[in-house]
Order: sequence, then structure tokens, then C-alpha cells
Amino acid sequence: MEELANELNLKKSSSGNEIVSELERLKAEAMLKNDVCIEPLTGDDISILSQCSNSTKEGWRTHGLELISRGEVAVVVLAGGLGTRLGFDHPKGCYDIGLPSHSSLFQYMCEKLLHLEETANSRFSINSATINLYVMTNKSNAAPTKSFFEEHKFFGLKSSQIFFFCQENIPVIDYEGNVIQEEGGHGDVIRTPNGNGGVFKGLAESGALDDMDTKHIQWIHFVGIDNIMIRCADPVFIGLCDEKKVDLGNKVVRKMNPTESVGIFCWKTPKEEASSSSTPSEQSSSPSPKEEQKPKRRYCLTEYIEMTDEEKHRVDSATGRLSFSAANILSHLFSIHFLHKCCEQRNQLKYHVTKKEKGYVCEGVSVPGKTYKMEKFIPDSFALADKVATVEVLREEEFCPVKNSTGSDSPAVARAMLQNLWNKWIIAAGGKIEFPEESKEKQEESICLVEIPPQVSYDGSELEEYVKGKVFHHGDIISK
Repeated sequence: MEELANELNLKKSSSGNEIVSELERLKAEAMLKNDVCIEPLTGDDISILSQCSNSTKEGWRTHGLELISRGEVAVVVLAGGLGTRLGFDHPKGCYDIGLPSHSSLFQYMCEKLLHLEETANSRFSINSATINLYVMTNKSNAAPTKSFFEEHKFFGLKSSQIFFFCQENIPVIDYEGNVIQEEGGHGDVIRTPNGNGGVFKGLAESGALDDMDTKHIQWIHFVGIDNIMIRCADPVFIGLCDEKKVDLGNKVVRKMNPTESVGIFCWKTPKEEASSSSTPSEQSSSPSPKEEQKPKRRYCLTEYIEMTDEEKHRVDSATGRLSFSAANILSHLFSIHFLHKCCEQRNQLKYHVTKKEKGYVCEGVSVPGKTYKMEKFIPDSFALADKVATVEVLREEEFCPVKNSTGSDSPAVARAMLQNLWNKWIIAAGGKIEFPEESKEKQEESICLVEIPPQVSYDGSELEEYVKGKVFHHGDIISK
């Protein structure tokens, strides 16, 4: 009980009933829908990468590669999940989505880092570029994840540049204030992961944050393992954020439609602050400019269920786009100073509380019903940032999470998206795709998956020497 009390910033002697009261308070507080005003990101709040000139993007890319060449960039990959929803009872990062190479999600990520290191070495005529990788697991998949890396010789990376650490598992408590144990109350306490916001405690207490300081890392890119199209350690993104001297950078994609259930980045202002900053005519006396205080807007993520129908459907008359359209893809770039701030203030992040009426399985752990689920989330730290860069990228180039065995966010969808992207790259570089005759005859959607591994091309550039004038067929793998 003391452990839960500490997590909730309560007295160590707090009873189960007092802990339940606090969980109910947090849950009720989160359900208040009228305590904040939200405003969309507009104008200079967001950089739309597709509208930036090639020379501008190349300048950011060169600067980002320079930072990589100096060893100042790291990646934190959130890899605590199992592939249960994929029918895969192993760490999700070990999953093969069915590409011709049968590479795992972990292999794809590591090969992207290798490509960037090689590019930085070549660009600056050195041989020392290193992108350190910090892998957050949970206790249920820590050992198999480490073993998978070892069996595959760390996918070409050096073992010294990879740091494994665990997120915390916290006890499960029921509606009556009892900590739940296995085997009818006689076994070990049942524990579940504390959400991706537990990464700050994990980094601080595992020694990973100290390791970053020792290695003089300046920028840390937080990404999820399930997005196979993620451009981890993207030099364009890093160069932009470093040039703007921000605390935090977020990549977003444009929301597809009003009902897409995604979190949206926006500004939030507590209504009590907004109302306290009334216009002079509404005040008993007009304040001087020095006395007048504007409400402090906070950069935040608002979830789909927190938005009103009007906010979901609102359209910007100037652009014709949804006003609230900056959709989260779990691609967050922290400056080292901001990461220290978040780790130091990690106890200020509040738990999101869900009541689970029915039993469920969480990362291989069977949890009974009528219990509370407690999680912290990374975006809750963003309100601590003083300066933020939001960068819109194309969904079809950078966002395809693999979560479900069939339907949306499935391996089949990921393969189709990668096929479209890679075929586009091949044709732009002077290659040709020969589609199967049976697809043409049946007038079906053509399937011709030609794989471009990350070590050949990270973003479609520098492909000509490998594809120009060549014809490729379904199942081919382009190599150097």
C-alpha cells in the first residue's frame, strides 16, 4: 500500500480507502470537460514540411547530420509491449510484418540508425558518428528483448551504444482498496506497467539519463516501436529543432477526418485563467499594460473524447482544413535540458485512471475485474516546455503503426503503404516496377512489393545508383 501511496504523492501511511478516494478524485478531475479552453495551432505554431523549400530542408538535414556526426543525438524507443493483438506472444519489436526480407521491427529501426551514421561519416569525412539507442522494456519482456538483440548481434550496432532499461510495474488495487494478489490472494502482487510516462522515472533511476550526460547527448528522439515508417533520429527534424532552439519538437500528421480517434496537439488555457483576464470594459478599472496579465497558454495534447463535436468538425476558413488537425504520431524530440526538467518533475505528472469492470490481460498479466488501471503519459509533460516546434509530415511517408492482426493498423495495411512509398521512390530514381500479369488480368489492386531496406535508403534519397534503368518484380529486395 505504501508503494501506491508514494506513486500518488500521498502519505506513506495512507489506507486502501484513502488511495481509492484519490484515484476517484483523479478520475473525476480528468472527466471535467469545461475547465479548459482549447485553441488550434495556427500560423507559426506549426511547420508544414511539404511546404518548405528543398534548400531549407537540405540545410536542416545537413545541420542534423552534423549533430549526429558529433554523437549528440540519441533515440529512446518505447518497446514495452507484447504483440498480443497481433497473435504474437513475444516482444512486439521482434515481430516480422511479412516483408520479403522478414526483418523485424527492431531490425528496421537499427538499420535506419546505421544508415544515418554512415551518411554522417561520409558527409563529414569521419568514422565515429554514433546514435545511442535506449530501449525501454517492461519486466515481462526485458529478458527476451535483450536476448533477441544479442542473437542478432545488435543488428550491426555496437553493444556499447545500446542501453536497456525497464519501466516500472505498479500494484493493482480493487474498488475496495485491496492490493490484488495472484492465486486467490496467496501469490505475488499483480502488477501492470505504469504507462509510457513512466519513461522519465525509468531513465532517471536506471542510470540512462546519466549515461546521456556522460556521452554529451543534446537531443533525444522518443519513438514507438510499432510504427515501421518512423524516421527515427531524422536529421531534418533535429536540424530544424536545434536551429529554432526549442525545448521540445513534435512530429504530427494531418487528421484524416473529424471522427478519426486521435490525440490532437493544441493550446490549452484553464477557463479560470482566461476569465480572470477580462477586457478593460469588463473590469472596475482599466489596468496599465504592465498590470494586465494574459492567461498562460499551455502546449498540450487533447484526446478525441475530450473534444466537443463542434471542435472536432471545426474548419479553418482560410485553409479549408480541420482547425484541430495536428495528430499525434508518438515522435517527440527532447532537448537534454528539457528531458532533465521532465525527469526532475516526474512526480508532478498525474496518473490517468480507468475503472476496469471486467478482467483483462495486460502485457501477458491476467488482471481481474473491478480494479483500477493507472497510467502516466509522455504528452502530459509538454506543458512544462517554454518553446515548442510542431512539424507536420506526410502520413503516407512516416506513419503506419502495426497494432492489430487484421483490419486497420495491421501488417497488411503496413505492407501496402510501404509498397506505395517504395514504388514511388523507385520510379522517381529512374527504376521500373513490373506488376504481375495475373493482377492486371483480374483487374485487381496490383501487388508488387519491392523492398528498399533502410541501409539502402532512409528517405528515398541516393537511390539512383541502385535502381536507375533496372526493372523490379514482386518480392525483390534492393541491395547496395
